[in-house]
Amino acid sequence: MKLTKSQLREIIKQELAEYSSTTSWKPGTTYETEEDLDEQSFEKVQLPGQIKRRMARFIGTLKGEKMNKMRQMAVLYTVIKGLGISSQDLMTYIARVKQSMKKR
Repeated sequence: MKLTKSQLREIIKQELAEYSSTTSWKPGTTYETEEDLDEQSFEKVQLPGQIKRRMARFIGTLKGEKMNKMRQMAVLYTVIKGLGISSQDLMTYIARVKQSMKKR
């Protein structure tokens, strides 16, 4: 079955409508730069469900273990290294997270 342009447009409109109703994203809403996101929006960012579940399990496991500061730093180092975050970006992220935590 071949789709015409009008049928394809209609399907895309339906998908966008469905997607925008299930997330906080609305058509026409864009974030031009990271600075457009204020620090309070960290909690509003929609993470995929699979990542949320795995993060919750990972954090729960870490809290269950009695780890000293050196081991906690080793875990944090491994996560940062795995994400490929540069040291300059890391310092920027730390400053933003600190500001966000102070506002709560």
